[in-house]
Amino acid sequence: MYKRQVPKTGVVAGVYVQAISAYAPHPNAAKLWMEYLYSDEGQNIWLKGAAFPVRYDAMKAAGKIDAAAQAALPAVNGKVVTELGTRVSPNAAIKVDGKVVRKQAYRYVVLNKPSGFITTKSDERDRRTVMELVHAEYGYLALMDESGEVDCRVSLNAEGQTITGPERNISLSILKRVIAQKKPLLMQDAVNGIRTTTGLQLRSVICAPLTTPRATIGALYLENRSRLAIFQQQDLDPLQLFAAQAAVFIENSLLYSSLERKVSERTLALERRANEMETVNSIGLAILSDLKLGEVLRAVYQQCNVVAFVIGGQDGADG
Repeated sequence: MYKRQVPKTGVVAGVYVQAISAYAPHPNAAKLWMEYLYSDEGQNIWLKGAAFPVRYDAMKAAGKIDAAAQAALPAVNGKVVTELGTRVSPNAAIKVDGKVVRKQAYRYVVLNKPSGFITTKSDERDRRTVMELVHAEYGYLALMDESGEVDCRVSLNAEGQTITGPERNISLSILKRVIAQKKPLLMQDAVNGIRTTTGLQLRSVICAPLTTPRATIGALYLENRSRLAIFQQQDLDPLQLFAAQAAVFIENSLLYSSLERKVSERTLALERRANEMETVNSIGLAILSDLKLGEVLRAVYQQCNVVAFVIGGQDGADG
């Protein structure tokens, strides 16, 4: 039985104000989803994303809060921020992920699309596209998998087409180095530099890590295999800016996929349990249907008499 609860205190974000339609095709599936979001596990996932869960106080009192995620929450003067829109003084000590946040100078990166180029990966009318401005022959998006290995998820050529040939082979050593050090890498003359296990000779390479406030989840890798020094130092800033934004979107997408998978697994488990109970009930009904009700009641009555006699006899013997 689900009851309506109206919080009397505290700040509740709009994301928690969700309704379940009684006319939805599968309202019970929505109930399971909502139940998971408000469970200890679901609330700790919100917490890991630096979102303050609505059940934080109750879970903290019960010792159910993820200690590592709690330690990473923003804190002002040693106190975890629990109110939306909290104002702080310029001299306040602010920590995020346990690190002191210091005021940094603003850096402005301006990206300009020259006239005569269209904003698309490829064009059926062979017009010039912004892909030509990148000067990269090949681009790759690599992510860390659950085992900690580098997995190349996306590979495109200058025309925006998926790479399927030997050009798909890239330097894993560069990717692992950038991800481990969490720093971008620019190689302007790599013809005599790193050689991969596949014998690939590198020329111009630029690579930036995909870093979120929680971890480095992968890297963006661009290369030109025919020209040296095609990438310049000034190309690092816009690539890092794009990688930082992409990392947040990718992490959120992975987290959402993980939540969907867990809800799907729980739904299947409940369905299996319901099917098992239905099977047991059907077997019981089938057995009872083959017996005569009078015989069943007579057998139960006889068993009750036997039990009563045994108990009475024992009482008499003890007396």
